[in-house]
Amino acid sequence: MGDRGQVEITGMHGSDASIYLYTHWGASELEHTVANALARGTSRWNDDEYLNRIIFSEMIQNELMDETGYGIGLGVHGDVYKLVVVNYSDNTIGIKQVNYDDVVWDWTQDPVSFSDFVTLYSSVSV
Repeated sequence: MGDRGQVEITGMHGSDASIYLYTHWGASELEHTVANALARGTSRWNDDEYLNRIIFSEMIQNELMDETGYGIGLGVHGDVYKLVVVNYSDNTIGIKQVNYDDVVWDWTQDPVSFSDFVTLYSSVSV
């Protein structure tokens, strides 16, 4: 068993595509991980390429050279239960969790601004 989740990154400048950052063991803390990355990367909130890397670096910081545990893809992994949705088109972040009974994704944290998300979930002082 795992603690599987993903960060969905959407609304990137010049693209309709989304990318998905996968964690096999870190879903239960994923909103805190993303908020800490945002707190560390405040100067890059309008630079999606850098901020994407900062988010993924925060996710993998303790397992940088491991072969498993994390990944980057173009869709929702089959057995994740949490998505942290980073939307650059309106600079918001929300949290979705899957309801396996109905197999639907429901917002458990409606999208809020980057700064509000940091206030809600970050443990990093900025």
